[in-house]
Amino acid sequence: MRILLTTICVLLSFEIHAREISMVATDWEPYYGSELKEGGVITKLATAAFKRAGFNTTISFIPWARALKQVEDGDSDVLLGAYYNKERATTYIPSEGFYAIETALIAHKSLGITKWENLEDLTPYIIGVARGYANSEAFDNADFLQKHPVGTPIQNLQKLSLGRVDMIVIAAGRLNYEVRKKPNIDINSLIQLTPVLAKNSLHIMASRKTKGMKAKVAAFNKAIKDMKADGTFHDILTSYGF
Repeated sequence: MRILLTTICVLLSFEIHAREISMVATDWEPYYGSELKEGGVITKLATAAFKRAGFNTTISFIPWARALKQVEDGDSDVLLGAYYNKERATTYIPSEGFYAIETALIAHKSLGITKWENLEDLTPYIIGVARGYANSEAFDNADFLQKHPVGTPIQNLQKLSLGRVDMIVIAAGRLNYEVRKKPNIDINSLIQLTPVLAKNSLHIMASRKTKGMKAKVAAFNKAIKDMKADGTFHDILTSYGF
């Protein structure tokens, strides 16, 4: 009887643990971040989807490179809010895309450029990028461009405002959010080049070293579809001003 009870307790403990999903992300306002309400709109959408699928979640906000590594190593279950590329699809189990974000090139108006047609047009310029971020496959692989990597998009915005780079790559929504927070950045001196660099969908990236993650990602995908169908997805976006 004692052995049976012990076995049951172990199984129950495993089942409880299996219903818990640890998520990690970096601060990427206004989409998700440690200082945003309930972790931000993308955190809320992911949490609601996992809850609908029967899972509890936790979220930790850490530097992006560490977040990537923790999920790759299986120390955390899910990387929240990542763009898709072939390398990540090999390293992680990607969900279907559930929210689209436009990524643009932002330059000083004094540079005298308003648009670009191909990546070769950008060759003369120093472009600030965030280290470890995926933008577009063609841009990320364009080794002929003068790309200067830093740790975060905000550092890039600061370098742009100081004239240390000619242009930067940043999500359009992130730019507007940061400009509202930092009145010393003169938005009127900047211009968004056309066309946009990329329109990327956000995904969760699950660890291939966590047991059962393929099924959990499939459940997440279904929950997102159900939320979009019944209006829950739209209601969450609206409640966060999106």
